[in-house]
Amino acid sequence: MTTTALVDLSNACRGDGQPRWDRYLLLREQLLTCGFTRVRAIGDSSLRFRLSPTDVGHLETAIGRNEVQMVPYADPHLISAAFDDETITIVSNDRFRGLRRQFPELRGFHRVLAFRFENHEVHLHPSPLEEDIDEAELSRIVEAESLTPLGYSTPEDKDLLQWDWRCLEPECGAAQLPQLDELPLCDEGNPACPICNATLERLGLATGRIEIKVLIAGEVRERFALAVGSSLRVGRGPGPGRFDVSPLLEDPATSPVSRIHLEVTNHDGRLRICDLASRNGTEVAHADGTTTSVREDNPLFIGAADRVSLAGAIELQRSGRRWPRAHFLDHTVVAAPSPTVRDDPR
Repeated sequence: MTTTALVDLSNACRGDGQPRWDRYLLLREQLLTCGFTRVRAIGDSSLRFRLSPTDVGHLETAIGRNEVQMVPYADPHLISAAFDDETITIVSNDRFRGLRRQFPELRGFHRVLAFRFENHEVHLHPSPLEEDIDEAELSRIVEAESLTPLGYSTPEDKDLLQWDWRCLEPECGAAQLPQLDELPLCDEGNPACPICNATLERLGLATGRIEIKVLIAGEVRERFALAVGSSLRVGRGPGPGRFDVSPLLEDPATSPVSRIHLEVTNHDGRLRICDLASRNGTEVAHADGTTTSVREDNPLFIGAADRVSLAGAIELQRSGRRWPRAHFLDHTVVAAPSPTVRDDPR
């Protein structure tokens, strides 16, 4: 039977330093020696700009032989190919954590080989993927990977994420908001509107904000974010300072969720919940399997692994994202803008 080693080309060429084509050739030779009857590779298009001109020539030759395929983002193609063909083994040091939500079948996926270069030799070893990843960690991984397409490439660039921003371009839809509800683009270290690319006005610090996921049957259906010191009431009905869950329910009229069920507060970067005498109660499921009932006279601080159940119909869970910008239902700005900050878009 033909067995195929599908190499994560960018991962292989990079090794532990400047990308080099000879690393891939060394890995390819070792895979054939170990019994694979075919070796193919998929790489990120950006690899062309990182290899030396000589190595780019080798790459183009391999593409001409149909040995290598170049795509904007290789990981989903590697995974899909392996799912479609049981004779394929992925060869990569990547754990594909940022794709676990897109490909839930990756949990426990075993057809993965990792590699290590040492003294011009390649060492291979099985590298089955983890069964489960903490949801908060997964949120952080997905968020971090989303920054690259937005232009964030250095630690200094990420300083922009510590602030709230506002678009001042009159024709831009984002200008209607008190502040951006998306992460800004990073244009060579300068913040730009993700809608119109206009330079942004800096507002107050965004640090300490908390994002909350709203789940039904374990699936994330909505998100909202709270600034430090702000509170929001959650229930089956609209109103100022309220998050209305009715649009998420199949039949709001018969839902066990009360009209004003509970209140969530960002207390100095910690998430506190308080039941508001709801008809069917609020319960917190902890990571150790225990549960705690939340009463109006006993507010409770919850961690990233805790899930808050509103009468068994809807769950809330703190996201692990460090720079949440989702659905600002409270536009509180921690620090007021100053003339100095306005003149400096960084």
